[in-house]
Amino acid sequence: KSNKILFIGSLRKRKRIDVLLNAIKIANQNNEFFSLDIIGDGPQKNYLKSLSKELNIDENIHFHGQVDCSENKEKIISGSFLSVSLGQAGLSILESMSYGIPFLTAKNAISGGEVDNIINDYNGFLIDDFKDSKFVAKKIIEIKNMSELKNVSYNSYDYFCNFANGDLMVERFKDIVG
Repeated sequence: KSNKILFIGSLRKRKRIDVLLNAIKIANQNNEFFSLDIIGDGPQKNYLKSLSKELNIDENIHFHGQVDCSENKEKIISGSFLSVSLGQAGLSILESMSYGIPFLTAKNAISGGEVDNIINDYNGFLIDDFKDSKFVAKKIIEIKNMSELKNVSYNSYDYFCNFANGDLMVERFKDIVG
């Protein structure tokens, strides 16, 4: 089973990547080891790099910066079992689903409505408390070890193809606008 977690997006405080890094540290202390690939850039990059060093998990945290080439992005994303953005989740939900990667975020995450595409435990995961690193660590471990994870991954991709891809969204918009 993969231990690779993904984050796609801008590196901003409201995304709560610091909580994710602390959760990875807690998981490590419980002999559950994860790596994190971070695709994106932003004002918290240096802080997050130093935090990962401070937590002694920097060898497992990979900052890729902004990746525009889809071929390069696909190589980084490949093999991830989960995509996470705790405090704010937008288009990265749909991008992750397009690769068949379930998404973990908070039920009350800042979102432009994209979070409504997640059906808890069916094609992704919604949690109540995204500020508690211990709770997040426990949830990530639970997801990694769930026997139905392959089905959730399939459902994530299937949902994207049937309900959330770009062509369908354009058609819905045209229907609304008339």
